[in-house]
Amino acid sequence: MTHPLRLGKLEALMLDIDGVLLTDGEPISGAVRSTHALLELGIDLRFVTNTTAVPRARLLARLRDLGFPVSPHTLFTVAALARRMFEREHRTRYRLLGPPGLEADLGDGRIELHDPSTPDWVVMGLHPPVFQHDSLNIGLRDLLRGARLVALHANRVWRTRRGMELGLGAYVRALEYASRTEAKVMGKPSRAFFQEVIDDLNLPLESVAMVGDDTESDVAGALNAGIHGIQVKTGKYTDRSLALSGTKPSLVVEDINDLATRLEAARH
Repeated sequence: MTHPLRLGKLEALMLDIDGVLLTDGEPISGAVRSTHALLELGIDLRFVTNTTAVPRARLLARLRDLGFPVSPHTLFTVAALARRMFEREHRTRYRLLGPPGLEADLGDGRIELHDPSTPDWVVMGLHPPVFQHDSLNIGLRDLLRGARLVALHANRVWRTRRGMELGLGAYVRALEYASRTEAKVMGKPSRAFFQEVIDDLNLPLESVAMVGDDTESDVAGALNAGIHGIQVKTGKYTDRSLALSGTKPSLVVEDINDLATRLEAARH
């Protein structure tokens, strides 16, 4: 069970990227300044994301260009975790239903979409143009021949300039239903994803918190992993989504700036 949150005792924050720091690729007002302020307070930061829109190296470069204090050591992405699983199991051939370029993170074992070979894995990442009837059927046939289904995440929705859009989870559920199999979900709220970051921090669980806009993936996932879950009201947050989730966050704040202000006050 997670200990009661004491802001003055927090030593580290896991910061979700989309919805907490960025919206549709652009910084939320004040977010860059607030991340630097958190570091100045002595808070250790880890930048964690379910995003598969761009490869890890490009995401790192983008965040740095925007001014966020991120390094290769502090950025955790789901595709990198999936690759480590492939290598650990000595099964590295995969079919990617996801954004082009993601193979840079997943490894050299990619099988092209129309290659008749059966892969070890069918990997799903969010790139709606590839989720057409024909490509989903290719993945289905792979699964029926014994491939395993990997979802880099299974988010319900994501927010763009146009508003809410279908997340990867809907497409994952379609293949699970059709193939009568269950996907291995790599990203939040997977306990394995949180545990990787927790192990890296090597701090008492009660001194670590996850900051996210997605109540299910970020907040509930964090609480399940034994750390605090802090809900921001930016990104995909709605009062309805919080109420329907049945989750009680450790703390609800307006945004990352509000959290930084509260942490600064708790230090004095």
